[in-house]
Amino acid sequence: MRAATAAGCTEIEHGVVATDAELKLTAGKGTYLDQQAGLVWENFLRNKEKFVGPPGYLATLEGFASMEALIPIYHEFMKRAYKIPNPNIVLDLTRWPAPTGATLRSSSIACTVRAWIL
Repeated sequence: MRAATAAGCTEIEHGVVATDAELKLTAGKGTYLDQQAGLVWENFLRNKEKFVGPPGYLATLEGFASMEALIPIYHEFMKRAYKIPNPNIVLDLTRWPAPTGATLRSSSIACTVRAWIL
């Protein structure tokens, strides 16, 4: 994150391994942080039966175990990121998988984000 911010990048994806110093640097430079993977992974896990098998997805339900182990790490990361003064965190829904055809509800997203940072 430090190198991307120093190079003038205006947006960084994920960032889960960022240090507090890197988060402060990006916030200070106005760099946006799109942490989308954590929410995407939670959606995959909630609907994993629908994602098993198709090309480009996992072949078995057991494949989701490593993804599930990352969720607490992302929760901790988001708690740290929101404690940084003036964070520029965006919620990018362009990658949100919706295999059921259901529409996303802003109240569901807000509840998920609040659960991550409280």
